[in-house]
Amino acid sequence: MRKLRLKNDGEGFYHVGSRCVDRTFRFDDDDKTHIVDQMRRMAAFCGMEVNTYSVMTNHFHILLHVLPERELTDDELASRVAALYGQQKAEDCRVTWAAYRRNGGKAALSRLEEERGALLRRMGDLSIYMKELKQWISRDYNKKVGRVGTLWEDRFWSCLLEDSAETLSSVARYIDCNAVRAGIVERPEDYKWCGYAEAHAGREAAQKALAAIFRDSPGIAWAETEERYGWLLHAVSDTSAGGKSEQDAVFRRALALGSRGFILETYARFREVFNARKRPAKPFVTDIGETADAICASHKPRRLGVG
Repeated sequence: MRKLRLKNDGEGFYHVGSRCVDRTFRFDDDDKTHIVDQMRRMAAFCGMEVNTYSVMTNHFHILLHVLPERELTDDELASRVAALYGQQKAEDCRVTWAAYRRNGGKAALSRLEEERGALLRRMGDLSIYMKELKQWISRDYNKKVGRVGTLWEDRFWSCLLEDSAETLSSVARYIDCNAVRAGIVERPEDYKWCGYAEAHAGREAAQKALAAIFRDSPGIAWAETEERYGWLLHAVSDTSAGGKSEQDAVFRRALALGSRGFILETYARFREVFNARKRPAKPFVTDIGETADAICASHKPRRLGVG
């Protein structure tokens, strides 16, 4: 039976990711670049924002913002189609939908709503985004190497995040420092396939997406974002080996991450998710690192005390 997830109705922040089957190392540099491009295109189509990410040789992490739902005009919907399928497909949609509206008949308008509905149902849903992204990666990789079968060891993992600068920056740091913890690079900006490196290299879209995690400072400039976020990123190098293991346990096992009040409210709101497990979970709360955030997990991470 599929595990239930913690998902908001509408807007929300999530830490999501997935790992290759048997934890085998499969993705080369070109694969990683294609994955980054596709995760951004799919996010633009689905009405989401990739705040940061890390694509490794056998897994990936994304800090994903599901944006607030709103009504889309034909032109806005076509623009989302362009993000994923290209300008020609979007222009075909615009022309076709305009013809339906000019016709004005019941059959034409019904067909318009069917076509719009088929697209809209794929938007604003975390599970659909991850399902389609993983399917695309599988098809692309399998075609390249001439294999068949599943590429992933399990369904994707997800963690519901509190909409706060402290929580989001803590998770972003964990994601951006993936390659540092793995010993691949000494600094996150030196690993090409993470959000911070992309922003550090000067890509404006990546800078804006990363700056958006500082919810207490709307419109914050990139220079201030880099100064504020930089000390968090580089503090990871001071973490002991044992501390890194504990940190991994927290971030990989957590169902929700945020302040103590957020955790207790989340547990009350999603009690059926926790109680649907063989061993019903309680609102596990513990401090993590410098920001004193709290986590709520389905399993108690090893060596972590319960507060």
